[in-house]
Amino acid sequence: MNATRSEAMQSRFLMPPFAGRPAAVCLALIFFAMLMARAPFLFYIGMSTDAYNNGLDLPPYDFLASQGRQGSYVMIRLLSGLGIYGPHLQFLNVALGIAALSVASFYLFRTVFPHSRLAIFTGSLLFLAHPYQSEIITFRDAFPFYAVATMAGCCGYYLTGSVDRRRLLSGTFLIVAGLTIYQSFVNFLAMAWLLQAVLVMLLPAYRERDPNWQRRLMQRAGSVTAAMAIYLVLIKALNHLQGTAVAGRATLISIEEIPERAGAVLLVFKQLIRVDLIASAPLASALIAMLVLSALILMLVRGEGYWRFVAVPAFAVLLLFFSVGLISVGKDFWPMPRTLVAAALIPAFAACILLELARSALFFRSIAITSSIILVAYVGLGTRVAVDQVRINQRDALFAATIAARVPLPPGIHLAIVGGPNNALGLSTVRGDMNISAYWAHWSKVEAVSEYLGYRIANPTEQQWDMSRAYCASPDVETWPGETSVSTIGDGHVTICLSKP
Repeated sequence: MNATRSEAMQSRFLMPPFAGRPAAVCLALIFFAMLMARAPFLFYIGMSTDAYNNGLDLPPYDFLASQGRQGSYVMIRLLSGLGIYGPHLQFLNVALGIAALSVASFYLFRTVFPHSRLAIFTGSLLFLAHPYQSEIITFRDAFPFYAVATMAGCCGYYLTGSVDRRRLLSGTFLIVAGLTIYQSFVNFLAMAWLLQAVLVMLLPAYRERDPNWQRRLMQRAGSVTAAMAIYLVLIKALNHLQGTAVAGRATLISIEEIPERAGAVLLVFKQLIRVDLIASAPLASALIAMLVLSALILMLVRGEGYWRFVAVPAFAVLLLFFSVGLISVGKDFWPMPRTLVAAALIPAFAACILLELARSALFFRSIAITSSIILVAYVGLGTRVAVDQVRINQRDALFAATIAARVPLPPGIHLAIVGGPNNALGLSTVRGDMNISAYWAHWSKVEAVSEYLGYRIANPTEQQWDMSRAYCASPDVETWPGETSVSTIGDGHVTICLSKP
């Protein structure tokens, strides 16, 4: 299919991949390749700290509304009505998420590289297989929501470049719908828009392929801006009508907090520049750095106009900023891999640029080989994330059994677990709240014991919790697994001192 015919089909069909067999094959290959790459998540049963709560009760509406995710509540009710919601539906959660992300990535890369199936395929795999994407899969009950929101946003972004007004409005609506479920995909759209703008302005070949590039860029920027404005008005109206309010991550920092936040963002920039991949992988990090630098250099060499010597460095800095994106201005700053997943687009975009600009067979093959090696490293690192989660879950299960062997834990007894365990020996992917023990997070301590013992253990009352902290703080009391680290105190509730409060 030639480029002209392909371009016409993009404007004509809502779901163009299925109008032409080569595009459909490309999408199918992305999906099946990712099924293989994420096989450990499909077949290993893993629990995040959030899963212990969500496996028992549906997340309350007020909690989701406080994050501006009313669409997530609708999706939860729909899935629950079908009997397919919850962290224990591991295979289905991951399979659905992979399918949605495959479609999302296909459209995102097709927006920037509409004439290259190879760039779409390569970029999609490098983006989706990145270790940062692995962390969100450890939160298996949240993964489908992130994936569906990203699919809606990326498909909507693709449609907003159409000359057809109905498709333009449909695309804007899809972006709004995605925002009500999960907002992180906005960073992806910003980076894709920036890359496309730089390519068409630097490289005459890109302008020749798309004579309407200025209109498309303006439409897409305007549509995303309009979608975000509509989303904010919609959320404000819903909160006003229902008596709820946004909080935490859904609120913005104050002016006084900007200097401190700027310093924190700079530290994240350093992390990204060092090519962090969650676990140590110096060769993979070096290859990625080489790939990105080669792409920037080639853009300088092939670009036109002296202004490119300012535009390309500025482009690199903006890519870093958009990788952090929304969380940089949010009240709760939690720069974990799942919130920085947009950084996965940087090496993916670099590989696509190099494949597009390669003029010699040797150079082309070297890019393909380098990308393949990086992809293998990604799969290995993602597998490590999955395996480490299973390992910590097994240790948590053994811990629950050990507690029950040391002190009677009849159903309904109140249990206070003070501090957290030192049980991460040999785990290389523990970061923030990723792959941590369930006995660290306050919301999952007792829930994990209940899960592993198979009957309900009660959380301590506020008075019991204060008594337990005071007991564990005593210099005469040992921490786990010391003899005095487990005790029945006060009104008969059990206290476990994992570490000093």
